[in-house]
Amino acid sequence: MKPLALAAILVAAAGAARADEVVLRNGARFEGQVKESGDTVTVVMDFGSMTFKKIDVARVVRSTSALAEFDAKILDLKVDDLEGRYKLGLWARQKELNQRAQKTFEEILVRDPEHAGAREALGYRKHEGRWLSEDQIKIEKGLELFRGEWVRRDLADDIRRIEAERAAESSRIAELERMQVRVAEAEAAANRAKEEAARARANDDYFPRYITVWRPFPRFDCRPKRFTILPHPYPIKPPGCVEKKVK
Repeated sequence: MKPLALAAILVAAAGAARADEVVLRNGARFEGQVKESGDTVTVVMDFGSMTFKKIDVARVVRSTSALAEFDAKILDLKVDDLEGRYKLGLWARQKELNQRAQKTFEEILVRDPEHAGAREALGYRKHEGRWLSEDQIKIEKGLELFRGEWVRRDLADDIRRIEAERAAESSRIAELERMQVRVAEAEAAANRAKEEAARARANDDYFPRYITVWRPFPRFDCRPKRFTILPHPYPIKPPGCVEKKVK
């Protein structure tokens, strides 16, 4: 939804108090106290103000503004006329000038914190000789705002304790599972090492390090004999032979 359309809906919702009306060329309407200055038109409303270029305004319909009437009435009241200001705050609330009404009641309490009418208008109630809000009264009665709902404080504590125990148990189980994985990996590594050692022994049995062979020795003056030799990178002299002299 476009911002202008949303603002128009908010203004229309406050339609109990007739005021000046600004109609834009796109059909949007805004009610409030209209002020024109140069090439702009400003609509002052209870919750704020909006300014438009005159080229975007189709027409301005003047009428009695509750906001302007409120501003005029409050200027006529004396600062210490708390009763008059209280009645004006109630009138503003009837006209749905909620922001003005709220501010008026709060200003009354600054001067008279025990003003019953202003206290009640702001949602306070008398509880054991003190003015408390609805939430404060619930807290005094042992309730707690727990996950969006008011419940007994001991019930909220029990829920938190049970959840903490469950979280600790879940953490313990997760750590146990991690340990089991590490043990399984260690056992698998040990089994692989055993298998490799077994394969190495099998290779040694199939390919012995010492080999018994029969062969002639062209470099040596002797007959072929049967003997055991050790693989060696250099030629070795068989037992009982002398090396031939090359002429």
